[in-house]
Amino acid sequence: MRVKNTVRLLLLGGLMIMGSVAYQERDTPGQSDPAALTSLVPSPVEVSVLSARSS
Repeated sequence: MRVKNTVRLLLLGGLMIMGSVAYQERDTPGQSDPAALTSLVPSPVEVSVLSARSS
């Protein structure tokens, strides 16, 4: 039981360190990627109205 918890904590700590290293670039001001901002804008959606006929 103690070994499982130790392995889980080590894996969790490793993931946290990897995440902070991978996303460290986002914390630097003035070097943002313009494509990252435009990817958040939703694309237009086409809507078609269906009639309420029974088939």
